Amino acid sequence: MHYYLNENLLNLLEKDPNQFRKVYQGWVAPTIPPQQKERLELGRQFHQIIRQHLMGLPVDSLLANYPQLKHWVNQLSQNAPEIFERSPENRKTWDEQIQVMYGDIILSSTCDLIIRNYQSAQIIDWTVYPIHQEYLENSWHTQLKLYLLADTDTYLAEEISLTYWLLTDEVSPKCLRFGYSQEQHDAFKDRLEATLSQLREPSGINTSTPTDQDPLTAFLQGQLSAKDYVVSIPEVEL
Repeated sequence: MHYYLNENLLNLLEKDPNQFRKVYQGWVAPTIPPQQKERLELGRQFHQIIRQHLMGLPVDSLLANYPQLKHWVNQLSQNAPEIFERSPENRKTWDEQIQVMYGDIILSSTCDLIIRNYQSAQIIDWTVYPIHQEYLENSWHTQLKLYLLADTDTYLAEEISLTYWLLTDEVSPKCLRFGYSQEQHDAFKDRLEATLSQLREPSGINTSTPTDQDPLTAFLQGQLSAKDYVVSIPEVEL
């Protein structure tokens, strides 16, 4: 059976192989605080609205009763017009899943938006969670996306970049941009190999999948959408 790993599972494998084993096999199901659950649902709704906007469908009626979502949409449209502008020079794909076979392991990540032209390819992700730049720069979330795009497309590493838009409750969003290089690509391969080597140790992880897989495991393995994961979280009695 192949491993199916995304950035969340790779991060967990690097930090705590034992916990990775429990999560991957569905042995643990952490409790989601009500505040985090609410933010997850808002993030899912925001993502759906932006996707509908990119498809050219109306969104104003959907936002009429949701001032928080409307604020984030306005932030993104006013500060990142390149996301919504149409140009014959650019090809845009949203919710694009990129996968690479690495031995017996499937590496996978989903990009909110990729803008490609003759000179470059830009990944754009947006989130409603506050994240520090120092964390993002070296995070699996950033480095895996850049690595996968460089490994599956015809662009040179130096022609690829990733831009984050961090939507906030303030007037303006935060924008973080990360370039890429062949040197970074090679360094990430070393990090990836060192992390994945923990799967090949004699006391390695049994890859059998439990009959009743918990929603978090399925979500982390890319087998459950964010929407379905949020719906699966049980209500918390107040």
